[in-house]
Amino acid sequence: ERLYNKVRQLEQEIGLLENNIGFFSTSKNSAPLIQKMQERIDAAKQELKDLEAKIRKAEESEEEK
Repeated sequence: ERLYNKVRQLEQEIGLLENNIGFFSTSKNSAPLIQKMQERIDAAKQELKDLEAKIRKAEESEEEK
């Protein structure tokens, strides 16, 4: 349950960051900020992948019992 909550939280965070990039992309001097946001998005997506792998592993372990 804790892993599922973290997955939902990361999905929401990624959506928010991607939405924010859309707002900042109209500004001329926002490239550094957009780059930082993109790095955060990439890190969150990697963490999301890792969590999904942990969930699959836990589910497979439960099925073997």
